[in-house]
Amino acid sequence: MGPASGPSLLLLLLLLTILPLAPGDPMFSMITPNILRLENEEKVLLEAHDYGGNLAVTVSVYDFPDRKLSLSRGNTYLTKDNDHMSTVNIKIPANRELTSGKGKKFVTVQADFGGTVVEKVVLVSFQSGYLFIQTDKPIYTPRSTVLYRIFTVDNDLLPVGRTIITPDGVPIKRDFLSSGRLFGISSLSWNIPELVNTGQWKIEAHYEDAPQQVFSAEFEVKEYVLPSFEVQVEPTEKFYYIDDPQGLEVTITARFLYGKNVDGIAFVIFGVQDGDQRISLPQSLTRVQINDGSGEARLERKVLLSGVEPSGADALVGKSLYVSVTVILHSGSDMVEAERSGIPIVTSPYQIHFTKTSKFFKPGMPFDLMVFVTNPDGSPAPNVPVVTQYSKGSSFTQEDGVAKLIINTQKTFRSLPITVSTRKDGIPESRQTKRTMNAQPYSTMSNNYLHISVPRVELKPGEDLNVNFHLRIDPTTTQENKIRYFTYLIMNKGKLLKVERQTREPGQDMYALPLTVTEDFIPSFRLVAYYTFINNNGQREVVADSVWVDVKDSCVGTLVVKGGKKEEKVYPPGQLLTIKIEGDRGSRVGLVAVDKGAFVLNRNRLTQSKIWNMVEKADIGCTPGSGKDYAGVFTDAGLAFQTNTNLQTPDRTDPECPKPDAWRRRSVMLTEKRMDKAGQYPKQLRKCCEHGMRENPMKFSCERRARFIQHEASCVKAFLDCCNRIGSTHSAPLGLTQSESTCLWASQRGEKQRYSPTKPQHRHQNEDVNVDLLPPPKPPAPFRLASGFPLVWSGLVWLGSFTGKGSVQEQTSDLLCPLPALFRYLGDQDATMSILDISMMTGFSPDTGDLHQLSNGIDRYISKYELNKAFSNKNTLIIYLDKISHDQEDCLTFKVHQYFNVGLIQPGSVKVYSYYNLDENCIRFYHPDKKDGLRSKHCHTDVCRCGEENCFMHPMDEKITLDDRLDKACEPGVDYVYKTRLLKKELSSDFDDYVMVVEQIIKSGSDEVQVGQERRFISHIKCREALKLQEGKHYLMWGMSADLWGEKPNISYIIGKDTWLEQWPEADECQDEENEKLCQDLANFTENMVVFGCPN
Repeated sequence: MGPASGPSLLLLLLLLTILPLAPGDPMFSMITPNILRLENEEKVLLEAHDYGGNLAVTVSVYDFPDRKLSLSRGNTYLTKDNDHMSTVNIKIPANRELTSGKGKKFVTVQADFGGTVVEKVVLVSFQSGYLFIQTDKPIYTPRSTVLYRIFTVDNDLLPVGRTIITPDGVPIKRDFLSSGRLFGISSLSWNIPELVNTGQWKIEAHYEDAPQQVFSAEFEVKEYVLPSFEVQVEPTEKFYYIDDPQGLEVTITARFLYGKNVDGIAFVIFGVQDGDQRISLPQSLTRVQINDGSGEARLERKVLLSGVEPSGADALVGKSLYVSVTVILHSGSDMVEAERSGIPIVTSPYQIHFTKTSKFFKPGMPFDLMVFVTNPDGSPAPNVPVVTQYSKGSSFTQEDGVAKLIINTQKTFRSLPITVSTRKDGIPESRQTKRTMNAQPYSTMSNNYLHISVPRVELKPGEDLNVNFHLRIDPTTTQENKIRYFTYLIMNKGKLLKVERQTREPGQDMYALPLTVTEDFIPSFRLVAYYTFINNNGQREVVADSVWVDVKDSCVGTLVVKGGKKEEKVYPPGQLLTIKIEGDRGSRVGLVAVDKGAFVLNRNRLTQSKIWNMVEKADIGCTPGSGKDYAGVFTDAGLAFQTNTNLQTPDRTDPECPKPDAWRRRSVMLTEKRMDKAGQYPKQLRKCCEHGMRENPMKFSCERRARFIQHEASCVKAFLDCCNRIGSTHSAPLGLTQSESTCLWASQRGEKQRYSPTKPQHRHQNEDVNVDLLPPPKPPAPFRLASGFPLVWSGLVWLGSFTGKGSVQEQTSDLLCPLPALFRYLGDQDATMSILDISMMTGFSPDTGDLHQLSNGIDRYISKYELNKAFSNKNTLIIYLDKISHDQEDCLTFKVHQYFNVGLIQPGSVKVYSYYNLDENCIRFYHPDKKDGLRSKHCHTDVCRCGEENCFMHPMDEKITLDDRLDKACEPGVDYVYKTRLLKKELSSDFDDYVMVVEQIIKSGSDEVQVGQERRFISHIKCREALKLQEGKHYLMWGMSADLWGEKPNISYIIGKDTWLEQWPEADECQDEENEKLCQDLANFTENMVVFGCPN
C-alpha cells in the first residue's frame, strides 16, 4: 500500500487530535497571580504532574503583544526530590514601554518545560505599594503652616510625586521626592499664604511609576478659633424604629478640654437625610439646658412624620436622621457646634449580608454558610442568633458579626436556596430580619469534588489553624489510585506566600492540616487547593477549591509611648517634656504634637484599621472563596492557571472586580403591579393608565403631565390615578412641609450659627424635581428680537467622558447623555405652532425612542419630529410644538448618543422660532466643555478667527523620503519653511503658545522674520498630546499663508492640520546610527530648497 495521501492523511491527523490521553501523559502547569505589579517580586508556581525524570524549566516574561522586550527571566529544576514542584521569582521593571501612554498593559509569562512551552497573558498593575498621608490638624487658618507626613509602604522605597490642590481643583504645587530619604516616612510642610481660597484643600500623592493610583488627604482652610470645650452627641440607640412612639432620644455631653464639665445652653435641631439631600425639621428645634456637662433632647415621632412629604412612615424607611447641636456657655464667651449623622430609620435592628460566604456548593458535601450580621449603621452585630430552614439550632455571631452555619447537601441538589433569619430574644417577630440567597453547584466533569473547611475562630498572628481538606471521589472513577497528592497555595495581598504539596494515600478522603498564622497573613489570606487526574473518558481533569480567611488586624511590630515621671503630669510653658518610646529595634517612629482643641476636631484620623482596610481593598481576589468550576476557583482567588493540556483560566482584563448589577425600578414586582393596575380599567382606557405609569424623561409630576393630554376627561382621570399609584411604589423624594416659620439652618463645621426665622414664600411642589438634574440656569439673554424667544439652555449632564489617547477603534461603547432644554415665550400669551431646530454636536445623534415617546404618548409633548442627516455627519433635528408657554418654562429632555469619537467636538445649536413669524427667534449653542457652547477663537485687537480645527498628525508609521518633503513643502499655499528651536511653552486652559526661535529660513514667506528672531506658534490645547513639543529641541516647520495671524511685525502662526512639524535631531543625536539617514535627508532637503527652491 502506498503512502497516505491528501484526505486519508487529514483523517489520520483528526483522529490523533481526539484520542484520549494515555494514563501516563504528563501535565505541565504554571500558576501566577492574574495581576502582576510593577517593581514587585512575584512567585510563579511550576509543576510537572505524572512525570518521572528531572526537568529544567525556564520562565520568561515578555511585553505583550510585540514580545520584543525580555522583562524578566528565571530558571529552576523539577526533580523527584522537590516532588516536581518549584517556584521562580520574577520582577517586571517599570520601563517606559509599560508606563507610557494610557490603557491597560499586559505581559506574556512563558514557561519552557524542556521544550514544552506553556504561556499566559497576564494583566499588569502600576500599584507598587501604598501611600498614607497624615496632617497634624484637620483645619488651618491663612498664614499658618501645614505639617504633614507621607508614609510609604512598598518594597523598594520608590520616588513619590506629591501635589497640593486648591478647593477649586487647581494644583498649585507639584514635585517628586524620594520615599527612601527618611526610611519611608517623609515629613513635609507647606506654608499657607495670607490671601488664599478657603475651603477643603487636598494633598495627593502617587508613585512616580504609577500616576494612575492616587492617594489623598484633605484639610480645611478657614478663619477659626480653637474651641475651649468639646461637645459629643450620642443617641440612646444606634438606629430609630419607624414605629417607635417614643421617638429618638439623644444625649449631649460637653466638657472643657482640661476635663471640667460645661454649664450652658444647647440649641438642637433634627433632620432627615436621603443621600446628599438634607431636610431639616423646623418644629424639632429645641432649647436644652446643659447642667454639669450633660443634657438630653428628643425627636417626637409626630414631628418627624409631619415634617416631610409624603408623610407616610414607609417613605422614611431606608433614610437616616441627623441632629445638629450648638452649645453656648452661660457667659456667651464661647460656642461649639457638633453633629451626629447617619442614624438609620429602620424596621429591624439588624441587616443580613452574604458578602463573606461562597455562592457555590459541592453536591453531597457540607456547605459552610458564613452569615454577616450588621447593625443598621454598618457596624458588626455580635451575639446575634441566626438560623436557616435547614438547621434546627442556631449559631451566634462573633465579635466581627460573622456566624458559621453548616448545611448538609445531597448529591441530587441542582441549586441550594437558603433563607437566614435572626432569632434575637426580646425582639418581636415583626422586627426580626431575614434574607435569602441561592447557591449554585460547583461544575465538574466526573462528579469529583474538593472541599476546604476551616473553623470559625478569630485568628491572631502566632496561633494555629486546623484546615480540613475533604475529597469526594466518584465511585466509578477507575483512576482513583492515581490521585496521589493535592497542591495547596496561600495568598496574601495578591502574592503567593506559601506553596506545598500534600501526599494522599489510596482511599483517604480527608486530611487535616495544622497551619500557623504569621504576621505575613494580616489582614487576610486565601487558601487554594487542587488535584488533577485522568477521568474515565481519558480526559485530564482539575478539581479545585478555595477559602478566604480573615485575620485580626494588628500591628506587625510593637510600639509603646510613655510620658515622663509620674509626678510630672502638668507642664508649664517652656518646660522640657520627656517621652519614652519602646519598640522594635530598627523601627522608625513619627511623632506629632497637636493642641487638644485641634485634635478633638479631627474626625478622620489615620488609624490602624483604616490602613488595613486600604490594603484589604487592594486584594486581587474577588470572592470569599470557591467558584463555579476549577477555572472559577483560580480566577476568583486572583490566580492565572495554564497547562499544556489546554486546561486554563480566562485571561483577566480588568484590575477591578466585577460589580453586581444594581437593582432597578423595573423589577418583576413593579411590572406585576403595573399589569394589575392597568387590568382594572376597560380596554378603551387601558392605554391611558399604561402611559401614566411610564417614566417621564423630564421628571414632571403627574399633574403637570396631565396638562399635555388632549383626550377626554375619563382618560385624564385614569392617567392620573395610575401615575400617582405607581409613583407611590417608588422611593419617594422627601420634601419640606409648609409651616408657620422655617428655620434657615446654615451648618458649617467650625463656624458660628445664626437662626433667622422667616416666612415661607412658596410650597414645595413635585414638578420642581427636574431642577435637580440641571445646573442652575442663567437668566434669559439680555437681547430681544421683537417678541423673540429667549432660550435658556441648561447644558449637558454627562454620564461619561470621551477624552483620551488612542485610536478611534478604542471607542467600543455607545455613550449617551440626557439633553434637556428650557424655553419660554416672552409675549403676553402662549406662542402657537413653534419649531425647535436642533443641530447635533459632531458625532452625536438623538435617541429616536425618546422622541417617539414624546410625540406618541397620551401625554403628548411634541407634535412631530424630523431627523435629517447631512453628508458632513451633522444631524439636524426639527421638533414641532403646538405651543410654547409664556408664563412658565417649558422643558424637553431626550438622550443623545455618541456614535463616533472625534478629537475636537464641534458645538451644537438650538434655535427656536415661530412658524408664522420667522423673525421671532432665538438661538443658543451647547458643548460638553464650554458653558456658552461657542467655539474657541484667537483674537488680535478686535479681529477674531475660529481656533478649532483638526490637529496636525505626523505620519509616524510611514517612511518619509526626501522627495516627500520636497513635494509637501512646495504644495500650493505653503507660505514659509523654517528650522526652529523651541524656546519656551506658555500653556493655558484653551490654547498653548510655543515661542520659537527661527534659526534658519529655508523658504521665505509673508512674514519678514530674520534669523534669530522669536515667533509665537499657537495650538489648541487638545493638540498638546499629539505635538509633544520639548523645550530646547529643533523642529522643521512649514505652514499655509492662511495660518499666519496678526499684523507685521507681530505675526503669530497657527499650528493646524496643514502645518508640517518634524523634530530635527540635535548634532550629537545625528551621530547615532538610527538618526544618520534622517539627518542626511534633512540636510539635503535644506540644500535643495535654498539652492533650487520650488519648481513653480
